[in-house]
Amino acid sequence: MNMETMKSVILVILIALSLVLTVALWNYQPSSEIVEEGQEVIDTTQLDGEENDLVSLVEPEQFVFHERGASYSYEDPAEKTAMYDRMKQWELLNVDETPAQPSFDEDSHVVEAVFPEELPLKVLENIFTVSTGELSETQVFNRLFFIHGHDDNSSSFYQVLAVDSTDDVAPAKLRATIDEDYGSQLFNELDDKNDLIEQIALDGSISLLGSSEIENTIYLPEGRVAYPEEVLQTTPIPLVPIQNDLFPPNAVVSSSSINGHRRLATTDRRLDVLDNETRLKYEYMIPNRANPSPLLEYDLLTRSINDVNNHVGWTNTFYLDSISSTMEKATYRMHYNGLPILSSETNVEIMSMKYEQGEIQEYIRPLVIFERYPYDNTSTDELASGEEVRDFLTNTDKYNLEEVEGVKIGYQLKEQRPNLAYSLFPGWFVKLSGSWVPLEMDELRQDEEVS
Repeated sequence: MNMETMKSVILVILIALSLVLTVALWNYQPSSEIVEEGQEVIDTTQLDGEENDLVSLVEPEQFVFHERGASYSYEDPAEKTAMYDRMKQWELLNVDETPAQPSFDEDSHVVEAVFPEELPLKVLENIFTVSTGELSETQVFNRLFFIHGHDDNSSSFYQVLAVDSTDDVAPAKLRATIDEDYGSQLFNELDDKNDLIEQIALDGSISLLGSSEIENTIYLPEGRVAYPEEVLQTTPIPLVPIQNDLFPPNAVVSSSSINGHRRLATTDRRLDVLDNETRLKYEYMIPNRANPSPLLEYDLLTRSINDVNNHVGWTNTFYLDSISSTMEKATYRMHYNGLPILSSETNVEIMSMKYEQGEIQEYIRPLVIFERYPYDNTSTDELASGEEVRDFLTNTDKYNLEEVEGVKIGYQLKEQRPNLAYSLFPGWFVKLSGSWVPLEMDELRQDEEVS
């Protein structure tokens, strides 16, 4: 063998060895790693958040107390949460899932719990102790009515009515009773109204009282209310725990940068880090299968909550915002000071999960934790009254009142410096075609700095 041939053979051997080592490095998954004190363990699947449960994430938006033609609601959102926490200890008795439709007279004592979305009746098993068998997963409700009445012997009783207020034919879906001690916890709030503010209906009078009809009433505080502006600082959420939870253990993950966004990918999964690394979007390209079985709403709720719990991913205060079995999607919205964050430039306040064939097909969430900036110069905004908002929406040409799906007070989140600070501004919002947008009241003063 001459020298040139020997060189060629050695070169071929070296190239082959290099290819083998390259493939081995690509597929190598270390079984353990020495970690210095304080350093994050590389294979952790937990964030520095909390686990959550269904009953905490479906808290009512509002309790409305109806008495002698007037209606009231809690002024402080913390009082609403405290009442809901007490409700979780109650038991539903004498449950009837085929109730007669109700009617209320002007003297009725009724408390209405308004939920942000239609929920399966089965959710009541999570909120209360239920004395009957399993409740329906297909019948839905969006309001609970607690009714204080008296029988022919003047004995006091308390009923609970689960209602779908969007159903014009048979809105009542379930009737039950609760113990007098439980009912009095709720109705005693009317004895001292210091914690309550009067409510008015967007479309005029509150039709619940003196009517046999239950409508999807939108309640507004009659007078002006004030909420603080806030400045928030952010702490980044580590990507490794989410990556390890969503990608298979032995997956070969490639990393790249596309249009300034970081991307981690396998053959069928993609994880994009977006918007100055403040938001994550995960996608799983699931192969098509024949006759897929979509998840019902209750399964969507429990599955989405458990999937976030797997990496302890509830890193701020979230509540259910919407759920759809048609789209197989559950969306949760961040809240602050008891108010929903209804607007931002990048939707960083939203956490959503979309499913296909029982697997997460899309997962969108923030990659930052929001915390109050520690300084004392917080200002307070006094907002237009509910009466002013109602008059404006009734008389303006800017909005069609029949197309308004909701009106509420919430926060607008605005970024001040990239990745450093955000400001929260309270204001009125209106829901149009399924989306919340700031209510533009050119003719009215939207807010006033009072402190």
